[in-house]
Amino acid sequence: MTRASSYLLAILALVLFSCSAISEEEVMSSEEVKSENSYQFQEGELIHWEAIREGDFIVMKAWLNTDWNTYSVHNTNFLGPLPTLISFEKNEHYELVGEIEEEGLKTKFDQESESDIGYFKNLAIFKQKIKPISGEEFVLKGNVNYMICNATKCLPPADYSFELAIKP
Repeated sequence: MTRASSYLLAILALVLFSCSAISEEEVMSSEEVKSENSYQFQEGELIHWEAIREGDFIVMKAWLNTDWNTYSVHNTNFLGPLPTLISFEKNEHYELVGEIEEEGLKTKFDQESESDIGYFKNLAIFKQKIKPISGEEFVLKGNVNYMICNATKCLPPADYSFELAIKP
């Protein structure tokens, strides 16, 4: 390992371990459909996730409490906030089609990383097109690994896991 990569890992570890942890009350989820303004946050809750199927798409929505942001799956500069990572458990019943699409994305220049960063405020929508291939009902399992930040701090990455029954 080079000296530069050791230094970068040490800084990343320091940032992650110095952040506050997300408590169980801060992340809640359900499988209901809600519009951007219809979700009422519980006290202390910072983000609320849902995963649903809309036609050929698996849609993951995150409502963000005031002053909190989450980040694009397409951010590539790891010197700023970490990008959202979305994964789907592989099985023989479906295949992914194309790239993850995002709705509600904003862009800002981040001085620390000296790059543009894609972020979401209030509502983040991620869509992945799927193609059922077996003709049988199956369970699609996935995970969203995300980071949220406000103007003064970033919380350590957290996960939202989901399972959806898919009927072709």
